[in-house]
Amino acid sequence: MENPCMLLTYFSLMAVIFIMEIVGVALSGIYRKKIERGLRIELKMGIQEHYNKTGQEGLTDFWDTVQTKHTCCGVDGATDWLTVDFGIPSSCINQTSGYPFKDGCWNTIQDWVKRNLAPIIVISVLIILLQILGLLFSIGLYCSVKIMSRMDYDSVPQSGGIEAQDTDPL
Repeated sequence: MENPCMLLTYFSLMAVIFIMEIVGVALSGIYRKKIERGLRIELKMGIQEHYNKTGQEGLTDFWDTVQTKHTCCGVDGATDWLTVDFGIPSSCINQTSGYPFKDGCWNTIQDWVKRNLAPIIVISVLIILLQILGLLFSIGLYCSVKIMSRMDYDSVPQSGGIEAQDTDPL
């Protein structure tokens, strides 16, 4: 038999998670500029402290791919690489001219996000709808279990036990 307490706990936890997601989206919209500044700083720190280091191959591959594919260099430009021990990486250099790419990758990353915003929004809305359906089904199942348990309780005799039988043979 379903446990109504567990169904209500599941619903409550899912509702709290859903509310936290909505608050997160709202706060990210409100603090968008601060988030952009923080991301920009973190990207530069990633270049300076983690690029081409052991255990950071994913970050190194990311920057090499972005710079090569989008013909850009660093976050804001080639100067981002000047504080790195080995200098400007080959993925940042135009193979024809031998000079670093002029533009930084920040605008390229922003343009990619803007181009892909529609699918991101569609996927987000689908996830929200699935979560709402999960909430509705869980509370519906909870109510159904509660109703069924009341019906089972109402069908039990209320006399307190076995009915007295007439033992007189006449």
